[in-house]
Order: sequence, then C-alpha cells, then structure tokens
Amino acid sequence: MAVVAWLTLVGCASPNEDQSTRQDGVIVDGGRVGVNRLQTGDCFDDVDPSTLSDEFSEIEAVDAKPCTDAHTYEVYYLGALPDSDFPGEQAVNQQVDGQCLALFEPYVGIGYDASMFDYSFIFPSAESWADGDRGYICTLYSLAGDSLQGSMRGVGR
Repeated sequence: MAVVAWLTLVGCASPNEDQSTRQDGVIVDGGRVGVNRLQTGDCFDDVDPSTLSDEFSEIEAVDAKPCTDAHTYEVYYLGALPDSDFPGEQAVNQQVDGQCLALFEPYVGIGYDASMFDYSFIFPSAESWADGDRGYICTLYSLAGDSLQGSMRGVGR
C-alpha cells in the first residue's frame, strides 16, 4: 500500500475559507473549504489518488461535501506537531506518517494492513511553519479508488 502525503501551502486566505454549510458541526451543504478549516469526520473530493506521484503536492483548499454524498476522502484525525524549528519536509513527513498510521485503526475499526482503505495526510510547509502552523490532517480513501458513501468511522473494513 502506498501512502500519499500532501504538503500544505499557506499564503493567501484560501486555507482558512469555508464555503460549506454546517449543522451541529457536520457539513450539510458542500463547498470549498480551506485545509485549516477541516474537521474530523469531514468528507471531500479534490485530488484523484491515482494521479498523484510519490512527491509532495501542495494543497490549500478542498471541495467538501456531506459524507452522505459520494466522496473520495474522509478526515479521520487532526493533530499538531511540537513547536520547534522546522525539521525539514522528510522529517515532518515521517512523523506525521507514523501518527496517521497509529490513529487509523481506532477510527476505522480494523488495522491498516487488513483494511480496504489507504491513508494520506496534509502537513505544514516550511513557509506555513514559519507562520506558526503545526497542524496536520490524516485522511483515508478507498485503496481500489472507489467513491466512499457515508462515514467510514468504525466500519471495520
């Protein structure tokens, strides 16, 4: 299984935008949402995992939608790295990869190796780190590239 990492790029207002409509914290009407506004359990489409290379890709905002609609990704964890000097993309990638792997089973309800899902993550760039960004986002998607329907929390597959 391959893990795809996205690198966030913060520089304009879009990482903080939220054009979706939420009711009780759940997206009920989709829209463009900046990565800094995503919440655990949010679902979105944006990047086709099969078109990504092993290189880091920059992403500022995603097309969020209700999880009841077909979607590609689901956010399963939001975390923050310790405050320090920027350790470099590879070090941040390695640390976030380990965290997302460890937190995969508690969300999905089955271990990563036995799951039909893969995971990716979004983490701070050197530029956003300099601005105080330490947040990272763990997301899951179908290993087969199929659309997801409903939340994958606790599905055990």
